[in-house]
Amino acid sequence: MKRYKSNAVQENFLQRRYGVSLGRRYVFAAASIMMLNVLGYSQSTTHKNAQ
Repeated sequence: MKRYKSNAVQENFLQRRYGVSLGRRYVFAAASIMMLNVLGYSQSTTHKNAQ
C-alpha cells in the first residue's frame, strides 16, 4: 500500500511539473506574439511619420 501512495505522489508531481512547463510555453508564446505586434506597429508608424 505504501508503494501505491508514493507512486500516486510521483504521478501528481509529474502532472504538476508538466502543467507548469506547458503554462510557461503558452506565456512565452503569447509574449513573443505581443512583442512582434508592438515592434511591427512601431515600425509602421515610423514610416508614415517620415513621409
